[in-house]
Amino acid sequence: MLHPSHELRYINSTIGYGIFATEPIPKGTIVVFSDPLDIKILPKTYARLNEQFREVIESFSYIDREGQGVLSWDNSKYINHSCDSNILLTPYLFSVSIKEIAKNEQITTDYALLQAYLDIYQQGEMSFCHCDSPHCRKGLNIPNVEDYLPLFISSLNDALSLAMKVRQPLLDFMDTKDKYELIKVLENYHDCSKSMSDFLKKRRNNFSRKWSRFLS
Repeated sequence: MLHPSHELRYINSTIGYGIFATEPIPKGTIVVFSDPLDIKILPKTYARLNEQFREVIESFSYIDREGQGVLSWDNSKYINHSCDSNILLTPYLFSVSIKEIAKNEQITTDYALLQAYLDIYQQGEMSFCHCDSPHCRKGLNIPNVEDYLPLFISSLNDALSLAMKVRQPLLDFMDTKDKYELIKVLENYHDCSKSMSDFLKKRRNNFSRKWSRFLS
C-alpha cells in the first residue's frame, strides 16, 4: 500500500508514469508496505502466461522475502527507479523516505537494493537507467549489491531513527500484530545492518530455489 499523499502522473514516452507527492512527506515516513491485497505470483503461474502477460509481471512485480512474486494492487507499482532515490526498501517489509520529499516531487526508489524485478534477473540482463541523476550508474542492476550496502544502511539508519517522531498514516492499515511488532522495533531502533544482510540473503536464496528453472 502506498502513502495516501500521492498522485499518478504521466512523465514521458521513455519512462511512462510515475508517482508524485501531493503533500510534503517527512524523512522517516513509511511510504510503501506490503499488504494483504497485493497479488501473489507463483513461478508455475508465471510459466503458464503468454509473452504479453509475462511482460506485465516482469515490469511491475517484485520478489518478496519468501521468494514469491508480488504484484501491487495499487499505484505503488509505478514507483520509478533513481540512483539518488528518496525512499529505500527496509528489511521490515516496507520502504521509508530517506529524505524530505517536497510537494510535487517524484517518489523514487533504488531498484539495486530492491533488486527484485524479474526483468533484472533475466540471465544478468542489464536494464538501462533514465534517472538523470548526477550519480546515475547508467544501469539498474548491480552485480554485487553488498558493495553498496554500507551507503544504503547509513541512509536507512538515519531515516528509521526518525520513524517514531513523524506521522505514519500507513500504520493504521497494518495487521495489528505486525503493527505492534514494528512499533516495538522502531521504538528501540539502533541499526539494520544484520537484518538487511539476512533479508537479502534469504530473499536471494528463496528466489533462486523457486524461480531458477522457470527463468532459464
